Amino acid sequence: MRGFVTEGAGAAGAAGGPGGTGGCGVLGPVRREERTARAREFEELRPLLFAIAYRITGSVAGAGDAVRETWLRYETAPARPEAPKALLSAVVTRAAVEVLRSARPRWERSHDAAAFALLERLSPLERAVFVLCDVFGFGFDEIAAAVERSPEACRELAVRARGHMEDGGQAW
Repeated sequence: MRGFVTEGAGAAGAAGGPGGTGGCGVLGPVRREERTARAREFEELRPLLFAIAYRITGSVAGAGDAVRETWLRYETAPARPEAPKALLSAVVTRAAVEVLRSARPRWERSHDAAAFALLERLSPLERAVFVLCDVFGFGFDEIAAAVERSPEACRELAVRARGHMEDGGQAW
């Protein structure tokens, strides 16, 4: 699941998603048919990817940034994965965690404000594990691949996250 370019991908697909003018990333040109197939796969999964990123970051802007970064990595990957849903879910999770680490998000006012106030108590990794496990029902093996930790570490992160959610204490 690590077949994505992580450095220098910003120049490829500068338009921010499928249909952009990119396609000649750091790994060389991607054939038009391949780019079209990737764009179609990505667009089919975009609602799920946005939902994962939004639940982790707590903001539309942060989720959008994570989804755009996911597209850039997917567009410039050397080969299409066998399981795009699993791979893209893992990549958007990592991107959302990076959004959280780069700056504390400003929470948007919405009907989800109370849920986000609770999620704010969690570290970025705890939040990612909690959201993927308890909200989207991913298994610990899938979560482990997404956050680059062992399944056992993810179980522990989930236990800690649930404890912080229940006790209301500041986790980090």
